[in-house]
Amino acid sequence: MPHADNQARRRASIADGCRDPIESRAPHRIGFGKWRVSRMADVRGVMSDAATTVDLVLSKRLALECQRQNQTDASLLTVFGAVLRAHRVPNDAERRAANALTKRLAEQVPDLDVAGFLRDRITCRTTIEVTAGLVRPLLGRLRATAFGLDEALANATEAQFAQTLYDIDELGIDDLSRLQSRAAEAFALLEQLDVQHSTCGDIPALHWLSPAFLALRPLTHLTVNMMCNLAETPDLQERLRAEPALRAPYLLEVERLYGSLRYVWRQSGAQPLELGDVTLPPGSLVLLDLVSANRDPAVWDEPDTLRLDRPRAVTASFAFGPLGCTGALASRLFLARVLDALLDGWRVSLPASAAEARCELATWSVIRGYERCPLVVEPI
Repeated sequence: MPHADNQARRRASIADGCRDPIESRAPHRIGFGKWRVSRMADVRGVMSDAATTVDLVLSKRLALECQRQNQTDASLLTVFGAVLRAHRVPNDAERRAANALTKRLAEQVPDLDVAGFLRDRITCRTTIEVTAGLVRPLLGRLRATAFGLDEALANATEAQFAQTLYDIDELGIDDLSRLQSRAAEAFALLEQLDVQHSTCGDIPALHWLSPAFLALRPLTHLTVNMMCNLAETPDLQERLRAEPALRAPYLLEVERLYGSLRYVWRQSGAQPLELGDVTLPPGSLVLLDLVSANRDPAVWDEPDTLRLDRPRAVTASFAFGPLGCTGALASRLFLARVLDALLDGWRVSLPASAAEARCELATWSVIRGYERCPLVVEPI
């Protein structure tokens, strides 16, 4: 029972990408040594600071907890470390690997037959759960084609690694035995997948975790968020269908308003970090609220409104500086490809009945979006 109580308290205090209020405000403490940053200028300041790092003390705590609980399997530490180290400085080996993998994905997007994929699955008006039924399989096909991997096994590997992170998010690290077994199963699948014989076989297997598997989860949710917006705004959908030139500004607003990665953690350097009128102490853990930064009224007029005439401005959705997302280009190309295919051949709408329309929010606390999202899709 004490373990359950600790877990409940943790869930009550954790930042939740789907439920937390969106507000841009001055940096403020959220716990001992922890700060929350949500204004665009402050988010950019943290991520662009040369001393900011991803070598968080959270990973050290996990290592100590593994020792305390006599958990010798390194699988869990490796998964956790891959997420924390996903976007290091440009000359880091993992960063170079992430760049190479996401570049390969981006190169393959123009050849991805999205229309053919949709035709195979939707031949008449139908209600389909688009997260698991359309978007994840489509991204799985892109990954398998780009890297020469077995599609089914690669999809299973992604699901297992993602579930490991969900479990860490949900359970904490009070009982590592339950988490270690999940991580070990994920690595067993990775060994079966044999990435060494892929088109990027010179990249170590452990460097594949974030760019080729875990990073596709936020892109999945972002794509679903876009599809849901199209379904909720039929007039806008028809306008985009009739005026293709408006699709580019629409995608910029999708990136700004419906970006799915809500939070990322960083650690400030050895010197105090000045953010406007607030000073973060050295070595502070910083929770960066990317979604709130994208609605900062200091940057955008009517920040909650989707406007196709909005002046172009850089969003926080893919972060900034040397620790920014390596997959920004691949993600933007994929979204554009999906949008064009949908608008040119299909119409998306909301289910008529409340039972059919029931959505489930994302289960990973740093994600803003849907784990389950049924929509009506029909050929035009």
